[in-house]
Amino acid sequence: MIIKQYKLITSEVIVCPPFENHPLSDEHYVATKPLQLLISPAPDGFRMALIPFMNQEVQIKKASVIAIADVPPPVEQEYIKMTTGIQLATNNNSPPNIKLVR
Repeated sequence: MIIKQYKLITSEVIVCPPFENHPLSDEHYVATKPLQLLISPAPDGFRMALIPFMNQEVQIKKASVIAIADVPPPVEQEYIKMTTGIQLATNNNSPPNIKLVR
């Protein structure tokens, strides 16, 4: 599964599969199962959290996207776990430092 992160002009970072072009609008993308990536300070560095972003399918204006990048493996693993319920095996015994915030 390919997962990307998108930085929006509102400073939000959205994590989801690659955006698709909207079938009826040249000005919009469609994001499927988007989660918002939140980063906050923690005593040992930084803490990352993935939280639901609006709905299961969201229209986003193309002009609102300012950057696109691959996600780090721990974020990808947590995204897959949260959206499918599948826990991926890791090479080490430490779980990713990402928490679900509800």
